[in-house]
Amino acid sequence: GCEVKAPSEGRKGDSLEVQLAVRNQTGSFQELRLEVTTCDAFLCAGYRQASLPILPRSSIHLQYVLVPVSVGHLDLPQMKLKWKEEGREVVLKVPPSKVFVLPPAVSA
Repeated sequence: GCEVKAPSEGRKGDSLEVQLAVRNQTGSFQELRLEVTTCDAFLCAGYRQASLPILPRSSIHLQYVLVPVSVGHLDLPQMKLKWKEEGREVVLKVPPSKVFVLPPAVSA
């Protein structure tokens, strides 16, 4: 299974932390491939493509830092997980998340 934790709102130009937790619920070693799409609404720090080993019945946690460059209700970059199960490739698209981005704070 997987879980995404992201803030519900942020400000343009301020960093947002997004966490992805992936759990291997099987009794077998898994080699997971992660793909994160590019997104014009955010600058992204973190793996765009990675191959990650996950031991049986264990979890990995990845952290991304996103900086919004637009305002409004924005879709976070799409994340896709791929792994082999019983000789076939399984693809899981992480459910999309949105964040509401406010204009930058005005300093007096």
